Amino acid sequence: MRMRFYIILGVVLLWVAAEVAKAKEIRLLDGHLSLATQVEVSPSSRAPTQSERFSVLSDLTSSDGSFSVLVTYGKHSLDRPPSVADVLRGKVSSYSSLNEKARHFHWIDHRVIERNGRQWAEICFSHDNDSGAHVYTRCVSCFVHGHLLEIWALTRRAAESAQKGYVDELIGSIRLTS
Repeated sequence: MRMRFYIILGVVLLWVAAEVAKAKEIRLLDGHLSLATQVEVSPSSRAPTQSERFSVLSDLTSSDGSFSVLVTYGKHSLDRPPSVADVLRGKVSSYSSLNEKARHFHWIDHRVIERNGRQWAEICFSHDNDSGAHVYTRCVSCFVHGHLLEIWALTRRAAESAQKGYVDELIGSIRLTS
């Protein structure tokens, strides 16, 4: 009986180790920001987004285009950045307008969360895009040295629970050190 327990425990530990090993770690901001994904991603082939407000730190996508990660960092340091709650209110207001334009837009969640002593604005919603794909999107935002950091993750195959899980795992893996 005891031997069976150890065998089962060994199999479970090997399975967990294999799953952890599958995740690819992405490090940005001189190693202060890390996130991980099990999805094989590479730099996006889209034309880089140009903005006077932010720089794109990373724009990654899966080979089939169903999974995307975008990390942006504000270009201008704010002496007194707005509160994370203000950022959240602005995002909710802005993306609520999608409710009128995007088919089947649905807020899943929007709230201020705390991770490792830092406040983040988090939004999560789903909608159907113009090609009919069901899209699941999550974004977390916080201020780092007066600059707004935003991490977007989405899947265009939200009907598949594994794809949706990849987005949730990536957002859950975010680690930011000062």
